[in-house]
Amino acid sequence: IPRDTLSGMIIGKNSSPSSVGAPRSQISSQVSNLPDLTHLLYLFRFEMRSDATYPLVQLNAPGISEDASKGCLVHQGFQHAFNSISEDVVSNISAQLQLTPGYNLVSTGHSLGAALASLGGTTLAANFPGVPVRMYTFGQPRTGNADYASLAEKLVGTNNIYRGSGSFLTCVRENLTKDMP
Repeated sequence: IPRDTLSGMIIGKNSSPSSVGAPRSQISSQVSNLPDLTHLLYLFRFEMRSDATYPLVQLNAPGISEDASKGCLVHQGFQHAFNSISEDVVSNISAQLQLTPGYNLVSTGHSLGAALASLGGTTLAANFPGVPVRMYTFGQPRTGNADYASLAEKLVGTNNIYRGSGSFLTCVRENLTKDMP
């Protein structure tokens, strides 16, 4: 496939209604190659029509052991929404990494999607320990407690987590040009 064809091509897309206690919520995600052809971008989008308060519950995500997640509490609605597509996320990324060995992973989202990008980036880092992962979140609400934040920093690396409210493209361009560790 010519380089220009891959640029921006949607590799996989998931969309599923999610019942997280709020009426009419929906989650979708997609994998795309970035133009430099060395990064797979996983973008999360989550819509919820209600701003209900959810309790924090024990983290339960694919590839993250009970021992590793001990004490890690996350927003119940975000966890439920992410887990509704998490197996597809891990499966799609696994398939793409087999086709494109040496690629790095980028998990990103805005607002409620940023919370899912955080859970997604942490899950990807746990499932693919030899693959560099970066997380870019914009307007991320509180996703979990301090133990969850520590686990995310341990798995993804503090130098690979970017939170911001500025331009997505500016942030990605500035940071993807740096060498991945």
